[in-house]
Amino acid sequence: MSTKTEKFFILSTKDGYNEMVEVEDFFKKQLPKKYWSTITDQIRNAYSAVKSLSEQTPFLNVQSAKQNYGTFCSIAVDYAIERAIENGAIPCESKWVYFDKPTGKYLELQFSHSTASVSLVHNPKSRPRDVRFRENKRLGSPDLFSQITPVDRSAKAAPHFLLIHGREVVAPKFAHFGLPSAKPRKQWEWLSDNLMNFPHIVAAREPSIEDTESDFEEIEILKEEIERWRKDNGN
Repeated sequence: MSTKTEKFFILSTKDGYNEMVEVEDFFKKQLPKKYWSTITDQIRNAYSAVKSLSEQTPFLNVQSAKQNYGTFCSIAVDYAIERAIENGAIPCESKWVYFDKPTGKYLELQFSHSTASVSLVHNPKSRPRDVRFRENKRLGSPDLFSQITPVDRSAKAAPHFLLIHGREVVAPKFAHFGLPSAKPRKQWEWLSDNLMNFPHIVAAREPSIEDTESDFEEIEILKEEIERWRKDNGN
């Protein structure tokens, strides 16, 4: 289940008071929920393409190819999401970023005040292993606590989310957005419900209820903190 009611960004306001920003609410402002079904569509299409390619290509049925089936799924998902961004179906930008050790690049989704990367995992309860870039992103994200603390804190970097996906045999089984914890022994600060269980949402012309019903003043404060950090650190 989603931990929406338990996890918050803690930030200090200009008048010295601490404010709470729910992580899920913040992420919904970065990527509105009406676009989440587009993500699942891309994942389903990517997995289906790999299945069809495997069935039609004899050399992809050797044992070594079968053992690397997940790698093909991962590549196909990256391709599908990148194309969806280029076509405007997902409202963000993307670029290929070098790993800390420049042995290759990973796809980074760039939202207004956060970033995200995509990973295939076997179990949604366990975040991907910490390669250096992912560890740095995790440690650099804003501090998160389950309750207000007396210590004033502010954003140390733009939050970096993960989009994880995984399969059962050849079909996608789960997909989640999550914010990994900065604490080594804790897997997630926030993990969405399984996106594969969400109904397909058709974008409405009028503003959605979630965009008009809530007061997002605290989220705007967090955005200001992130922009200030980017300016101070030359990002």
